Amino acid sequence: MQNHNAKLKRILSPLLICCFSLVALSFTLLPLAVHAQDITTGLAPLQYWRNVSQKFFTEYIAIPSARAQTADIVTGLIGHWKFDETSGTMASDSSGNNNTGTLTNGPTWTTGKIGGALNFDGVDDYVDMGIGSATESIGGGSAVSVSLWIKINDPNNTADKMIISKFQNAASKSTWNLIKDNIAQGNNLYFQVWNTAGADVVATSDNLFPTDANWHHVVGVYDGSRVYIYGDGVSIV
Repeated sequence: MQNHNAKLKRILSPLLICCFSLVALSFTLLPLAVHAQDITTGLAPLQYWRNVSQKFFTEYIAIPSARAQTADIVTGLIGHWKFDETSGTMASDSSGNNNTGTLTNGPTWTTGKIGGALNFDGVDDYVDMGIGSATESIGGGSAVSVSLWIKINDPNNTADKMIISKFQNAASKSTWNLIKDNIAQGNNLYFQVWNTAGADVVATSDNLFPTDANWHHVVGVYDGSRVYIYGDGVSIV
């Protein structure tokens, strides 16, 4: 770890216990350690050192036990496709559920926001994730979250574009889908869910996102009754 002789910002919130941001430059080697413990007790000793023998700072932070939670991206994860294979016609699933995707009609491998990505022609390219037991458990009225990095190469396209969807076997109806509409309709994002009552529940972004050729992080969420869309960490519904 390097010390930049910088001002050290510490940001505290119920979800982010401690975060350091360095905001000036002048390099000196400086070993640094950070730890926090016992957050479920409502009192968390937070300590960090600038070397093995000298304690630099100690502070006790009160955290209500109701807010002290453990989370990870593995619990409830159905599929995780990194698109980092760089070649071939298969997209591996890193979730452990073996929902391997099959590249169909020729999407091409390219560089992504983080690692690899796939480039789709906007006409007929897609990845088929199959109908395994894990993917079949998504939707149909169940709560679901879908997140992905996307880059729209032609934001002014005149046709609606399906970004990701999950179809029912019967009647070929979407259990859920994430769509970008065309420029005439505002280039909005739609997250649509077909619930157990046989009705569509739809969230529509209320701004033009994304309308540039940059990478953006998009999340669609259905909690069992309502749907939400987040763009780059901010609610856009």
